[in-house]
Amino acid sequence: MVAGSKCKVIEYTEKVCDVYPFSDGYKPFSRVPMAKVATAYDHPKTGESLILIYGSAFYLGDKLEHTLICPNQAHYNGAIIDDVPRHLSHDKSSTHSIYFPDDDIGLPLRLKGAISYIDTRLPSQYDIDNCKWLIVTGDEVWEPHDNAFAENEEILSEDIVAYPLQSNDHELCSVKTDLVFETCRNISALQTTGRKLMHTDQNIAKIFQCSPSSVAIQTRNVTTQKGIHSMTNFL
Repeated sequence: MVAGSKCKVIEYTEKVCDVYPFSDGYKPFSRVPMAKVATAYDHPKTGESLILIYGSAFYLGDKLEHTLICPNQAHYNGAIIDDVPRHLSHDKSSTHSIYFPDDDIGLPLRLKGAISYIDTRLPSQYDIDNCKWLIVTGDEVWEPHDNAFAENEEILSEDIVAYPLQSNDHELCSVKTDLVFETCRNISALQTTGRKLMHTDQNIAKIFQCSPSSVAIQTRNVTTQKGIHSMTNFL
């Protein structure tokens, strides 16, 4: 997520990054802060004002007019982004919307040229305090280069078999899917990826000038975050 001028920071994290455009040949924005931000959306059908929350986002503020949504980051948090325009949907099933299943709320997407978008505005503090929150992306650290994405996709891809069909003089390709939940399977092994430590014992010992074999270990044990509970609304 890259948050632009219509977003207001709710809280900053301790992370900063150098953000490049589409090519490394351009000069990056240096030390861009990671933040949890809010933007306001006025629903065109209901008239209700909603607050969209983007967690773990690069905050560029006035340096960028538009906010850039990372669809897979939203999918990871449970929001469903259907960015296929209805007139390009092969079976006309596209909703062309951002849908929040837990709240049963859909935000219709619009088109500017070939780009899908929604209209948002800079929220007031009153909006943030009183309007309903919709969590687009959570506060969890987003690791876009994590190998787990490819590994999980590869597991499901093993159940898809493509084979050719003859139709007149043309060869067509049909896809047959054997969905995992339609077949009885036994799990004989399971591998998970744990949360990555931001600091090692040696790093903690250097910062606090303490012993890495005792005080640093105890410090890490009582300060390591084991999980995150994401609220669907503000406290």
